[in-house]
Amino acid sequence: MVDAVITWVDGADPAHRAKRVRWLAKVQGREAKPRPGTADTRWDSRFELYYCIRLIRRNAPWIQRIFLVTDDQRPDWLTDQEAQRNNVVLVDHKTIFAGHEHVLPTFNSTAIDTVLHRIPGLSERYLYFNDDVFLLRPTREQDYFDGEHGRWRGRFQKRYTVKKLVQLLRWLTRTPKRDGYVGVRKEQTILGQKRMFIMAHAPYPFVRSLTRELIELDGRLERNIVHRFRHWDTFCVPSLLANYGLMQGRARKGPNDWEYIHAHHTEDEILRRLERCRRDEKIKSLCVQSLDMMPDNLQTQIEMLLRECLQKA
Repeated sequence: MVDAVITWVDGADPAHRAKRVRWLAKVQGREAKPRPGTADTRWDSRFELYYCIRLIRRNAPWIQRIFLVTDDQRPDWLTDQEAQRNNVVLVDHKTIFAGHEHVLPTFNSTAIDTVLHRIPGLSERYLYFNDDVFLLRPTREQDYFDGEHGRWRGRFQKRYTVKKLVQLLRWLTRTPKRDGYVGVRKEQTILGQKRMFIMAHAPYPFVRSLTRELIELDGRLERNIVHRFRHWDTFCVPSLLANYGLMQGRARKGPNDWEYIHAHHTEDEILRRLERCRRDEKIKSLCVQSLDMMPDNLQTQIEMLLRECLQKA
């Protein structure tokens, strides 16, 4: 059995916004420099969650329950009937942070990732989604799990001995460098590796026992959840799991079947990537970051693609 886990908050909710502003003022009042990663876009939401859930149900029928992790919130459209129809279970932060209530409220996605494996009743294998990740085409369980081994999207860090040669080759081919990879933080030091596996923004295949083995060790969990906002003195949970699993032969490298769009891309680049999602049958998932920062016409184009994927026969 495989479940799905989605993390989501409605940052525009007045109560959530007021709470966030109040705690940010307390945190930044103790620091010399402004805290990075605290822009409203980190919590703002448009239509992402609706399509994230509906496309899981459309393209991953092998997923059993969908656990939606929230901060005392619920999407207006997710009625009891809709939740039952899609087998969605709401999980509050208080549940997964039980015993660590002193760190709440938290606005730190890294801290939340650290305790997802504590969701009551969660399956041994589960697929983790941020709410801005969408399954565009039908998938199989084998696409993300090889038995008890997760199949992670991404690449190993490249080793170039002649930097200028690489720059020349990129200029000659004139193909844009592909982005959409998750940066490495403290996990490189924890594992003692020089060459790391850099994950793509795609669904993350977690194995609960492996997660517990890595995180619930010598106070590692407690140290990773103390910061209420993003902080560099933490490890990225999916990155730690992927790299440890690959090191130990308990994880696999997955296919290059994902696409990524960010608000910092040009309009032409966003439209080009959307067209690739439509035409390339190999693309199974798409991550759209900072949708709220895009012009309305691009938001409309992105929703059009998601609606098309939802309505495919």
